[in-house]
Amino acid sequence: ASASGDSTVKIWNVESYLPELCNTSSARIECEAAETLSLGTGHSGHERDVYCVAYHAESSLVTSGGYDKTVRLWDVGKGLLTRSFHGHEASVTCVTYSAQGNLIISGSKDNTVRFWDMVSGVMVNSLNCVGDVTSVDISSNGLFLLTASKGNSNRLWDLRKIVGGDSAKAVRLYKGHQNTATNFIRASFGPAASLVMSGSEDGYAYVWDRESGAQVQRLGGYTGIIYSAVWSSRQSTLATSSHDGVVRTWWYDETKPIEYQAEYRD
Repeated sequence: ASASGDSTVKIWNVESYLPELCNTSSARIECEAAETLSLGTGHSGHERDVYCVAYHAESSLVTSGGYDKTVRLWDVGKGLLTRSFHGHEASVTCVTYSAQGNLIISGSKDNTVRFWDMVSGVMVNSLNCVGDVTSVDISSNGLFLLTASKGNSNRLWDLRKIVGGDSAKAVRLYKGHQNTATNFIRASFGPAASLVMSGSEDGYAYVWDRESGAQVQRLGGYTGIIYSAVWSSRQSTLATSSHDGVVRTWWYDETKPIEYQAEYRD
């Protein structure tokens, strides 16, 4: 699924294009969206740019967020909007789900992270004064939340200690990267439960030890901004996306430094 500035969310059937990808030397092919989730401006679709989208792991539901300050839940099978969540006071920049799959977690430019019950639509918890949020991610065991915000702020939160509002305190702060301008720099949990990683405006991807907050590695050194670093458990590789239009992949071996593998250029 992809979010777009044209107010839509598009669903792509990537599997149908795998044979073509395997039989071409080009890293780019033209695809047709299998479905477009939007019923028009001013109706049930987003009214402006859509900044984020996330598939639910155990259903055909998709959640999106955007410039219109709303979080929207879609049923892909029916192509219909099932619920809208209102309460953010600025653009919604990122969404994810709780480990149990019953909550939507959204980050916003209004300096908050909010937790929404998918069935009732009620906001059940929040983090305030987090900063201009650019990403949220949940650990594999469901106990920790990782947030990235403007002001070079990547924070780790223990969900068992969040009671709402301004009282929650991050258990760890990760330093060294740059996330200061208008870019969506995103952070995520790494290839091991003990690692977190992030893109950066200085052209590097940063990897930290989750518990100590110490920087473990710094990958890249390219001229363009690295927007995100994500881990694929199926492929055992780390992928970084950057402003120069290149996706780079890296092998991971917990006994060795992360090794550069390949790049895919548009």
